[in-house]
Amino acid sequence: MDPKVGNIEGLPPTVALEQSKTSGGARSIVGTFSTLSSSVRLLYSRCGDYAEGVRERNGGRLDSDAFSPNTTAGMCPKCQGTGVVHRPVESTMVPDPSKSINEGAIAAWPGAWAGKNFLAILDALDVNLDSPWQDLDQKDRDWILFTDERPMVTISPVRGADQIRKTYKGTWKSVANCLTDTLHETHSDALRRRVLSYMNQSTCDMCDGRRLTPDALLVTYASLPIDALTALPMDELLAILDERFDPEPKEGEDARDEAERLLLSQLVSTLRTVVELGIEHLSLDRPAAQRHLAHPDRRTGHLRHPRPLASGCRLPPRAGHVHRGDGRVRIRQVDADHRDAAHRAATDQRGHQGQRRGAGVGEGRRRPCRREDRFGHRRRGR
Repeated sequence: MDPKVGNIEGLPPTVALEQSKTSGGARSIVGTFSTLSSSVRLLYSRCGDYAEGVRERNGGRLDSDAFSPNTTAGMCPKCQGTGVVHRPVESTMVPDPSKSINEGAIAAWPGAWAGKNFLAILDALDVNLDSPWQDLDQKDRDWILFTDERPMVTISPVRGADQIRKTYKGTWKSVANCLTDTLHETHSDALRRRVLSYMNQSTCDMCDGRRLTPDALLVTYASLPIDALTALPMDELLAILDERFDPEPKEGEDARDEAERLLLSQLVSTLRTVVELGIEHLSLDRPAAQRHLAHPDRRTGHLRHPRPLASGCRLPPRAGHVHRGDGRVRIRQVDADHRDAAHRAATDQRGHQGQRRGAGVGEGRRRPCRREDRFGHRRRGR
């Protein structure tokens, strides 16, 4: 990305069409919705202060993607950019060790045929399925739950007298591997929640919950790493950036200074509008699902709402959100739209009242009458 590029013209229509979705995913934050995060990441890439050894290890400055936990270049390799590690443990996979395997001791097993298949494999391997889980040898319990071995055994399923009894080869997979593989492969939110319920969650010890690679966290701007900067309320972020922003080009300005000036111009302009809108309490790293407008005032503690717009209206719940688009919060356009809407509503109301006053007896709106259809049911009609 080049901060000097404002727009690109002459692209084929199929390329120039907007492709991004209007609703965010599980990792969407206020910064990604407003596209402010893109400018902040580029600011760190081009204008950040690199700790000793970072440039040498990466063959130069880091790309802007290296400052995003949602990209392979930036996400912590251990937690995949989530900041937490999910690990299956025996107590979560087997919540009631007094039960036997046949009684459902392994609660984390998949249902339907897959669960029956694993049960049949253990039976073929001569595992005691009727003994309480806690009475099984610890070595056997660890093998069932955590082994990476994938033995293949012949299964002879028990079927009715009138059913075909055909053997098949069943391949074993440990319970922990079933959970982790499902977590990485599934696109179902319900299945993902089920899998996570059988896992222990802890803060990632590689990034300390900060979601980024170690090298990205060693780059600072205004003496702050990017995770600390994006955690600031946007009015505080504005104060920091505004102090460093000079709209006039410096004499002898180099590429770094020019990039900083252009990026700060975009960021400061947008953040000022955010403060005008009255949602300066939000931070760029706040999950998009939590971007509520009302918030406690820092000084009084009272619930505070966004400032009223012209025409005495307030923004409806969705209108005050930080929108996608060109990266600017379009408060002035929203304000104009609400003024126009209020004017149209008032005009329509006056016209409707005039029609009602001018109508004589029996000339107003007809009241609906009730009729019966051919089945004797009553229905409304004019």
